[in-house]
Amino acid sequence: MHFVVLALRLAGVVLGVTLIGVGVPLFIMPIPLGLIVIALGVLVLIVSSRQAADWVRQRRQRNPGFDRGMRKAESALPRFIRSILGSTAPHGDSAER
Repeated sequence: MHFVVLALRLAGVVLGVTLIGVGVPLFIMPIPLGLIVIALGVLVLIVSSRQAADWVRQRRQRNPGFDRGMRKAESALPRFIRSILGSTAPHGDSAER
């Protein structure tokens, strides 16, 4: 069972990095498809990797503007995505503020 969890996390990391890699060249296109693909990649990484979630949390702690943008995005997203982003809030719960 432990092997299955590890394999799923590894697959999530590979998928997340791949989505980010595909999204970067798409970002310069007239339609902001790249931004959506990059955001999906980051979400997959946050779910798959504790280190990625910690990295995003640290960015939010160090950059209040980024944190405000993330909180604003959380309010406009579906509940399951909101909970993923909320898990990276600087104090662990974006509902605190």
